[in-house]
Amino acid sequence: MVLFIMKYAFKKKIFKLFYRKGNYFSLEKIAKFTAEYYDVNYNELLGSGRAQKVSEARHMAVYLSREITNISI
Repeated sequence: MVLFIMKYAFKKKIFKLFYRKGNYFSLEKIAKFTAEYYDVNYNELLGSGRAQKVSEARHMAVYLSREITNISI
């Protein structure tokens, strides 16, 4: 339940950020925003590391990419 609430809140925040600026969504932008939000290096997010902080950020980036663009990272 907590993960669902986190996903919803994060998704709402990213939508506000992009729509306010009139930008479009791309996998790269979603990944960079997620890395910045979770304070994780962008390359770590795309890598194969299994540290908890990186895994959570990666999980959120994959979730958002599926929900927003219907494409997975």
